[in-house]
Amino acid sequence: FKINGPFLIILLLVYSVFAAFKMEQVLRILSYIVIPACVFYFYNYKSPEKAFLGGNDFSYGMYIYGFPVQQTLVFITNNTINLYALIFLSILLTFPLSFLSWFFIEKKALKYKNYIR
Repeated sequence: FKINGPFLIILLLVYSVFAAFKMEQVLRILSYIVIPACVFYFYNYKSPEKAFLGGNDFSYGMYIYGFPVQQTLVFITNNTINLYALIFLSILLTFPLSFLSWFFIEKKALKYKNYIR
């Protein structure tokens, strides 16, 4: 399923207008449309980053290590960390863990995927 760029921009603009007026009920409904549209768009987007990653998949490591990193940051800051700082620091700290996990665990384990029945 593909979403084109102009459609996504229109969706995001509509979402932003409702967000500016703090219409939370409408935003909640629009979230069910906007979030999947963003996921589909970026999944199909051919970016220079995808070429840079060269077939390496760090997504599982981001998924596995993201939550513990976030919880550790919340604990260390005694739950006073700003949401945007939490997001930024979580990505910044989780990506190296994901990178190491891919090259030292996951990629090696995938060599044995056909041996398991």
